[in-house]
Amino acid sequence: MEKQNVKEQLSDIKRILFQSERYIESLLNRNFDTDNKFSVIKDATILGIFISLIDKARSLNLLLENKYYAGNNTLLRSIFEEEIYLEYILKENTMNRTRAYIASSKLKAQKMLKTASKTNALGNKIREVTNLGISDLEKIFSQVPEENITNLEKEYLDLTGETNPDKWYKEKNNVTSFRGVCEYLGVEHLANYEILYRLLSQEVHGKNSNSYFTIQDNQLVVEPLKEEPMVLSLMRATVVSAGIAISNYYDDSEKFREIISII
Repeated sequence: MEKQNVKEQLSDIKRILFQSERYIESLLNRNFDTDNKFSVIKDATILGIFISLIDKARSLNLLLENKYYAGNNTLLRSIFEEEIYLEYILKENTMNRTRAYIASSKLKAQKMLKTASKTNALGNKIREVTNLGISDLEKIFSQVPEENITNLEKEYLDLTGETNPDKWYKEKNNVTSFRGVCEYLGVEHLANYEILYRLLSQEVHGKNSNSYFTIQDNQLVVEPLKEEPMVLSLMRATVVSAGIAISNYYDDSEKFREIISII
């Protein structure tokens, strides 16, 4: 591909995101196994992660298009995470990995609700921010029987050998961390982790505050973060990689490449 300027990159990504949504629509017109509840949940989860990735990429593209730079690394990091998780789920043992991913999400939500229901400083603050009262939380808890939570915890433990809902990707393959997931997927993903993910994590953990300032003539000058072609290239590659992974899983890679015009 001929080297593009930033404006052309933004336009190209916008096209790819639009065409990726078209591809999702074409997948939804397939004959999924709607009689199998677990199969429906699996397919909905796979497509849901891809849709979430597309939405984040669209947000990042819009920020760059309007020359807003703060938070870009955080969004790109999240896009990268979702692409890695998607490829991990699709690589093998897809049904069980999907179940573990869903159970993890539900258990984390349940944990947050329990924390919010406590009458301590943290619980009070969460209720204040979310505009939820104790009665609202009690109503939510009443809709989820304790037996269901116990069964969910058991299912999660059986699938992962873990009680920590953040470790849903643990299996009998020695994968115990996000870095381990990248290593399991291959050297290219591990390289992206070592170079890309670690750098992007600096913004998430507040370690890049010095990137907003420069010293000029012995004075501190505030400078906005500039968009870089590298960020746009990485975003494009991540979206395309996720789309190819899905199309390969559904034996439809030629259709995806055709829709987004990739040779």
